Amino acid sequence: RPGTATLRGRTLTLPISCRRACAGTATVRVARTVRVGGRTALRQARSLGRASFRVRADRSASVRLRLAPSTAAALRRARVSTVRVDLRIGQSNVQTVRVSLRRR
Repeated sequence: RPGTATLRGRTLTLPISCRRACAGTATVRVARTVRVGGRTALRQARSLGRASFRVRADRSASVRLRLAPSTAAALRRARVSTVRVDLRIGQSNVQTVRVSLRRR
């Protein structure tokens, strides 16, 4: 269950909580194609970053993703407010959620 993602500089922080102990990977994508200055800056299918996580039962953890400088700049310039997070927990369970993005 991810909360609100925070973009500070090039680091995207995503809080994740689990009712039972869980481990997996989080892949972040833009919710829709981003255009900056009339040009396509980020495509919807493109992965912005991926990080692994491990959360104990009834706890939360912060997953930090380091973005490329051009990707972070495009997110800021386009004022992207929502990103899509694909959570792969275990081997096969994939859950896709939309997360609001807060800039600092």
